[in-house]
Amino acid sequence: MQKSTSIDTYALEFFLSLMETRSLAASADDFAVSSATAQRMLQKLRAHFADPLFTREGFAMRPTAKAERIAVKLRPLLAGLRRLGRDAEEDYSTRRETLRFAAYDNACASIFASLFPRLMARAPNLTLQFLQADERMFELLRAGDLDFVIYARQGLSPDLRSAALLTTPYVWVARKSHPLEAKARKNGFISPADAESFPQVIANAQPDRRRTPNGPAEGWFQPKHGRAPVLHLPFFLAAPYFLEGSDALCVLPRALAELALDPGRFSLLPAPANAPTLTMRLAWHKRTDEDPYFQWVRGLFEVLLREREAQHPAFARALSKSLTQKGGLSREETGTAGAGTD
Repeated sequence: MQKSTSIDTYALEFFLSLMETRSLAASADDFAVSSATAQRMLQKLRAHFADPLFTREGFAMRPTAKAERIAVKLRPLLAGLRRLGRDAEEDYSTRRETLRFAAYDNACASIFASLFPRLMARAPNLTLQFLQADERMFELLRAGDLDFVIYARQGLSPDLRSAALLTTPYVWVARKSHPLEAKARKNGFISPADAESFPQVIANAQPDRRRTPNGPAEGWFQPKHGRAPVLHLPFFLAAPYFLEGSDALCVLPRALAELALDPGRFSLLPAPANAPTLTMRLAWHKRTDEDPYFQWVRGLFEVLLREREAQHPAFARALSKSLTQKGGLSREETGTAGAGTD
């Protein structure tokens, strides 16, 4: 029979710190212990889990696959233990707070507009402040000048956490009775090649103003031939109204198009099955990961999103970690700071 080893919550908290810092010395500093004590805790963890847990990669410690799996399960368990040690929880639903978001118009309309009435009913003293997202939004999040950022393109720095809010396909938007409607009915979709002979309106709220907008999904829908786009807009909700009276096309997230556009004035033409989809994500800084109030807020968002999904399956989210799960994305899923909600 294999000899078992006991493990305490202090050592488990140290393990999660190592998952964050990737440095034994940095975690030792965080826990105010000597390097020898830190080394002993790591050896204890390795013995308990029967795995090296971390391997040396240059000056950093790279978690093993088993360490990543352990961390995913351990974060919510330790968060629950911390909550058990607290006094009776405050009634956060009556708390007066202002939550500051950076987002683009499509995220505000597609995600929060439909949640807003129920959110206000459950947190009547809560105020939401939405600021126009730009290239400084993640910097402001780190500085504490924002509480949340809604973004789309994958990739965050390790000090940020995120979870999916909404996944939606794209559609071509055109005026009613557009020439491509017949092809969409025949084939079931419109391809970029089908759209090449028509003027293109690009709606892409790209936060880096030094880059030329390249259309949604990194330009996947942009025709490879034909004329250049006739219009670039940073506004999604305004884009369709430039299409009326012309044969121009614009690619928009379907969730937004179905919500905001009059079907008597506009046609939504499906994209091919292999076309990219858009996943909008909520990002927050790690300092609020364990804050009880922010955990409650993210938990409330989670409840409201699940209620909406049950009523409207079109608003389904991508498979993701819970909004309330400590740590958000694993570092395997993160990279450099992400770009805009296109």
